[in-house]
Amino acid sequence: MAVAKLAARPAVSKTSSQAIAAKKPAAPKNTARVNVAAGVINATINGKKITIKDSHISPLTQAFILDGGKSIAFNGSGGAGGFEGEGQSLSVYDVKSGKSKVVLSGYYMIDTVKSLKTPDGKSALIVGQSDGGLGANHMSIVDPTRGEVYQAPQFAKFVSEKNGLLKMALYNEESYSDGGNPRPTGYKSISLADALKGPVIVNRNYMLEMEEAAVTK
Repeated sequence: MAVAKLAARPAVSKTSSQAIAAKKPAAPKNTARVNVAAGVINATINGKKITIKDSHISPLTQAFILDGGKSIAFNGSGGAGGFEGEGQSLSVYDVKSGKSKVVLSGYYMIDTVKSLKTPDGKSALIVGQSDGGLGANHMSIVDPTRGEVYQAPQFAKFVSEKNGLLKMALYNEESYSDGGNPRPTGYKSISLADALKGPVIVNRNYMLEMEEAAVTK
C-alpha cells in the first residue's frame, strides 16, 4: 500500500520573520470633540484622554489639534465685537501643562488654524477667518506664546508656505460680488520669522469704540 507523502511546508525566510517582528502597532489616533452641552472639549492625545473646560467654549467652537498633539487650539466667545458681535477668540491649550491661554480676540469668525514652523524652529499659527457681512476672507498670524502679531490686508487668505515665506491671496469687495469662489486680485509674500517679531496686537472692542465716538460727538 502506497503511503502519501505530506507536502513540505514553505520555509519562512529570516527576512520575512524579521519584518513581521519589526512591524509596530499603529499609533493611536488623536481626536478632539466639542461637547457644547457640557461646555467641554473631550480629546484623546497619544492614547491619553483629556477634558478641556473653558469659559470661552460656545456652540460655534471648533477644536484644532496642533503639532502632533502637543497643543489644541479652539475658537469661542470673547472676541472683540465685529459685525453683529460675530468676532471670536482663539485659545491654545498646552497638553503638557494642562493650561489654556487666549492668543487672539478678533472681529471675525475663525474658520481654520494651521501650525507652521520658521526655518529656525519657531511656531506660528495661521488663522483663517471670515465675516458674516460680505463673506470675505481675513487672516492673522499668531505667536502661540504671546498672541496675535500680524493682520493681513483687509481681505486675504493663506495659500502656501515655503522656506519661511508665507504666500497669501488678496481680494477686494468686487471679488465677492458674484458669490462662489472669489478671484484674487493679487498675491503677497511675507517672511514668517519677521512677522513673529512684531508687537502683540490688541483689538479694541468694536462696540466700545462706537460708544466712545458717540460720547465724543
